[in-house]
Amino acid sequence: MKVKDNKEAQLRELMNGKGPLGAYISEHDARRILKRSTTWFWELRKGGFPFTKLGGENFYRISDFVELLERGFAKKR
Repeated sequence: MKVKDNKEAQLRELMNGKGPLGAYISEHDARRILKRSTTWFWELRKGGFPFTKLGGENFYRISDFVELLERGFAKKR
């Protein structure tokens, strides 16, 4: 149950995040919230996960992460 609680907390933090970019989150902030490595994000992008590069930073739609996490919940139920 602890893993499920942790993912739900991550989902809440993502959905409540109202950063300066609105519906987008930087990879740096997403790494902190999801507690994932740079390699994990690189593998997501390599697999076709949508992102936008602005300058030297990658940005992701928060809704894409919410969908990804919800699909993860559905698989485990």
